[in-house]
Amino acid sequence: MKQNSLTDIQKSCAMTKGDVKHVIEALVEEVQENLANGNKVKLNQFGTFHMTFCCPGVATSAECTVKNIKRVNIRFVPDKELKLVNNSHAATRSSANVTFALEKKEGRSSD
Repeated sequence: MKQNSLTDIQKSCAMTKGDVKHVIEALVEEVQENLANGNKVKLNQFGTFHMTFCCPGVATSAECTVKNIKRVNIRFVPDKELKLVNNSHAATRSSANVTFALEKKEGRSSD
């Protein structure tokens, strides 16, 4: 984790950077363990982590085995609060004082 992130989090709570780092590491371990056990992990106001599997389709349930699984993925679905943060910020490469305006397109003249 970047030191800047640890410092920013430390400033907003009563923990040292080391404490913040250990809490985040413990959280990651807890998420990994729960996902490995087949559980969804919901972090309020943040989102939900869950596992997905990639495998070919089979005709019968008897053919569906662990050997068929080609890939395991972790998916994250953000909570409403996190989505609102995403919708309120736009990524741009220009400075913040740029304004945009819609202009009417002039009609084409036919030859």
